[in-house]
Amino acid sequence: MAGNRRWEDWEDGILADVYPVRGARACAEMLGRTEVACATRAGRIGARPSRRWTPEEDRACVLGLVEACRATGRTPDAVIGRMRRLLEAARERG
Repeated sequence: MAGNRRWEDWEDGILADVYPVRGARACAEMLGRTEVACATRAGRIGARPSRRWTPEEDRACVLGLVEACRATGRTPDAVIGRMRRLLEAARERG
């Protein structure tokens, strides 16, 4: 995958059509770009739908955190910090 290439109009068209339905991975494979590049560009051109978190989603997040704290015996801050580090490591691996 080439780095720092300019985005072409046809690539924006694919992002606009494919990203909302199939996500960054599918776009990255189709365009020869990274998932991060596709997600970032999708946001810039408005192809990434933004929506507010619902109260149900908020409750699910809190319940997931509570369960992780119970399962590990760790504090919420420790669980959140560990999750951030795990996500960063996953992003670095691609």
